[in-house]
Amino acid sequence: MRHLHTLMTAAAMALFTAVPAKAAVVVLFEESGSDVNVSYSGTLNASGAQNSYYDNYSPAVIFNPNGQKFGIRNNHTTTRYTYAVPFSSPLGFAFGTGGAATPTTSFGDTFEIGSSSVRVKQGYSGTNLSGLMTFAGATFASLGLTAGSHVAYLPNDTVTFQIPAAVPLPAAFPLLLAALGGLGFAARRRKTV
Repeated sequence: MRHLHTLMTAAAMALFTAVPAKAAVVVLFEESGSDVNVSYSGTLNASGAQNSYYDNYSPAVIFNPNGQKFGIRNNHTTTRYTYAVPFSSPLGFAFGTGGAATPTTSFGDTFEIGSSSVRVKQGYSGTNLSGLMTFAGATFASLGLTAGSHVAYLPNDTVTFQIPAAVPLPAAFPLLLAALGGLGFAARRRKTV
């Protein structure tokens, strides 16, 4: 059932999240019930790298807001592009204060970004990248995410982490629940009298 929910969330995010043509990679975070879903999509222009090389790493999911690391790595040869300077400002593109976390489920194209490197599948030619991670039983706060738009500026492209602000519970909501409960109690009592 949880996998069906994950697939439905991924489909909804893909349908309703438009990424313009020739766009950079956009990473979207969403709290859905008691889960946090993270999707990424877009294209990447990795030109301007100081060097690039092929490597074979085991499949992995990388998620570390404070460590400036994010991505999904599948079981195939990848190309790693390294750059002379860290992305963005001297503070980097940290998208939160949280440490490493492991998603419950994940799938998608190989895409990994660190403080001064990007990794994609060997032979990547600028086609659309996409993927999804789900952290069951997590919140933005438990993952240490910081709301806002956090951008990693590569020499010829960007990777943007979009984290919406938490929606606070309206102050009147508990009062509404109490009123509805009181009306229900009164209606039930009225039937028994």
